[in-house]
Amino acid sequence: SSSNSSSSPSPVALLAAQTSLLEYVDLQATVIPDAAPRPKTEDASAETDKAADEGDAATASTSKSMAGAKALERQQLLARLVPAGSAGLWKSVEPLLNTLLQWHAQDDDLFAVEGDAEAVQKRLPVCIEAARLFRLCVERLPGRLSENLWDTVLCNTIAWLETPRATTAGRVLLAQACLLLDVLARVCNRLAQVSQTGTLASSVLAKVLHEWRHFFLPAAAEHVLPLFLAADDSDSDASFQTALAAAARHMPASALKANMLPGLAAHFFSINTARQDAASSLIVRLVQKATAPEPDGAASKDNLDLTPLLEQLVLQPDHTEVKERGVYQAWLAFCVYFQSVKHERRADLAEQLRVAGTVPPILSSVFNHIPQDCPAAIISEALAANSEAESGSSAAAADFGGSDYESLVRLAIRVYYTAVSTLPAMVRAWFDSDCSRQLVQHVTAFTGKHITPLLAEREMRLAQEYNQSDERFKLKVRRGANELAAIYTIDSMSMELTVSLSATHPLKSVEVTCSQQVGVTAAQWRKWLLQMIMFIANQNGSLLDAVLMWKRNVDKHFEGVEDCTICYSAIHSSTYQVPDKVSRETKRNQLVVSDIYGPHVHIRFPSTLLTKALQDVQECLPRRLPLQVVQQQRPVFVPAVSQPLLKSGD
Repeated sequence: SSSNSSSSPSPVALLAAQTSLLEYVDLQATVIPDAAPRPKTEDASAETDKAADEGDAATASTSKSMAGAKALERQQLLARLVPAGSAGLWKSVEPLLNTLLQWHAQDDDLFAVEGDAEAVQKRLPVCIEAARLFRLCVERLPGRLSENLWDTVLCNTIAWLETPRATTAGRVLLAQACLLLDVLARVCNRLAQVSQTGTLASSVLAKVLHEWRHFFLPAAAEHVLPLFLAADDSDSDASFQTALAAAARHMPASALKANMLPGLAAHFFSINTARQDAASSLIVRLVQKATAPEPDGAASKDNLDLTPLLEQLVLQPDHTEVKERGVYQAWLAFCVYFQSVKHERRADLAEQLRVAGTVPPILSSVFNHIPQDCPAAIISEALAANSEAESGSSAAAADFGGSDYESLVRLAIRVYYTAVSTLPAMVRAWFDSDCSRQLVQHVTAFTGKHITPLLAEREMRLAQEYNQSDERFKLKVRRGANELAAIYTIDSMSMELTVSLSATHPLKSVEVTCSQQVGVTAAQWRKWLLQMIMFIANQNGSLLDAVLMWKRNVDKHFEGVEDCTICYSAIHSSTYQVPDKVSRETKRNQLVVSDIYGPHVHIRFPSTLLTKALQDVQECLPRRLPLQVVQQQRPVFVPAVSQPLLKSGD
């Protein structure tokens, strides 16, 4: 403000100018390339107070660079305007905060967005600048805010989310409130991480975290989620859409309902990538909530209808990169659900994907975005995000920095990793049948170098973490050779089975060998080996699942249970159970569907109904399927064509 001006600026204009200057200074301290890096400290709110001195010391090393010299000159000028570091920043911010609090003390309605429309419009400018200043303070100086100031920030953030959007100023304030909510959520998430390792040193921050979790975040969800679900591409205000998405991605699982899935899934085809990311994060939370065990330890009810999500997995040839990105986000959310459900549900979902032909177009599209000379840093960041997601410390949708192209490459790498770790059989089928010749070498090299080592480590870790409570059964992990050995002992006799991963697992099948087969016939052993190989080749399970299925078959064999004459198994390959469903009419018919050799049914027929039943079933079967039935008074297996033929009571 010039001292020669005829009229002094309004207090709001001064507040806006000073806040903009502080934001600019804070930004320049980050984006100027030749400025010396700031040292890390344990205190999230502490910044170095020696940035200006370090900038001066760096001048000598960059004197030959005109661009670097100009950048440092600008950095020094900014340092004189507002001192660097948290202490200097607080020295500049504190007078502004005190001024705001004084105004608020004189006028209780200063930050109110309800009441007379004309009065609200006059108050909106100061609310907008206050929101900007609060956001800067919360993000950079959380440890310096008093309890009273924290209450002011939190309460007004929730109040501003109710701002009407009828005017431009109203939309601006609502966007600023969403950005402030995003910063509050990120700061509280960091506080929560610190609190997990011990008690927060600041009682004020501990109270803020408690109130945020139990009151302010649920209250914010009541306003943000309806706005996010109603958002669409007809709104041309991209900045508002991005701010709304930034706030929506932090909404808790407790506020999400199953009927929100269609509305959330619709955002995957939005042209706004921020809405895609937020929708993926929310769907992941919704899926985890739906599949989580009940508080009493009972299995989850899992009443989530995935149809809206599955519909978003269809990748058309004419899709743009933005639409492809939405399909990738939908895929990551789907894989989280797939990994959380029971084996029989996984088999149903895999069959739906196979029939719809969903996987081949996605995988082919993925490798169109992963270059053969992809930088190692991008690959490492993408795979690290997957590791964090598997451990539960991160949502499925990662917020990557960098250009849009780099973000898409990272996302494509994540999609491929989740595919090979979740649906290895379907990836193998794509590689053998649908992968183009131009991609075969690229897929093989990328998988063997970057993916297989991670999958092998994951398989070995799962086996090592298995609780070996059965004294007759032992697992041995041989990490160096990527092998898993299973030893089954009965009556001082041992059987040993070894499963070895290929160098490009899961593109190539595993090798199953046996070094000892005492106690069973060679024919029986060959049946078990064949069944395990077929399971690993066609089912989307881990090596541990296959080995445990072999163990259960051995258990049932020594208990006297007959094997299926089609799949050579005494148990269901998806549920791992012995057939036990009995017809209410006859009290004797038993039905269980299996999936390794195609659908087939375990049926026990009364002798008087056997002939007619065989005739009825034979008429419904495809001619290429042989009918294998043993006419005895014991359980036998026959193939089945489709589920509608197997109604209870038939």
